[in-house]
Amino acid sequence: MSAEYANDGILTADGEWFIYRGIAGDRHIYARRVRGDTATLIVARSERGEDLAPSLSPNGKWIAYVGTESGRNEVYIRPFPEVNRSKTLVSTAGGAEPRWSRDGLALFFRSEADELVRMPVEHRGDTLSFGAPRVLFSTRDFLPINPFQATYDVTPDGRFVMGRRLATVDGMESEQLIVVENFVDHLQRLMRP
Repeated sequence: MSAEYANDGILTADGEWFIYRGIAGDRHIYARRVRGDTATLIVARSERGEDLAPSLSPNGKWIAYVGTESGRNEVYIRPFPEVNRSKTLVSTAGGAEPRWSRDGLALFFRSEADELVRMPVEHRGDTLSFGAPRVLFSTRDFLPINPFQATYDVTPDGRFVMGRRLATVDGMESEQLIVVENFVDHLQRLMRP
């Protein structure tokens, strides 16, 4: 069985694969080739939970995602497209919203304690090894943790783009997107003596 409808789609950098998550009732991760044999590849389909928030490594060889088979959100990694070759638990105390660094040498995720965690990744041929996880900062002031998809991203130079919770005049929290055009020019004007 495969998802008839898709959420969270990712097109691989080479344009060969479309990776996606099914919707309610089939919240698992699938992939299909864009051309040629378009049979559905089951990337992650736990029998005891859901599989959510796929994130493909920059080299296209690894997919990180959130699985709920343990009873809580955890981050896992599988090789891609040989997804049945291995499955590695990355988070050990809850995790969601996995995102790769642009060089593929780190995996970021949000912990159950609402902190952004950096997990060093070393590529050794067809395997990965992981260094000690390091908490970078609290994410309590940002948008709530979302197991379905990441609410932040990592820029090519390693900075983070995150939505922040803002208080409104009546004291209620709101979500607001602020776009600053020509940000570098604006910043340089502010920094002038």
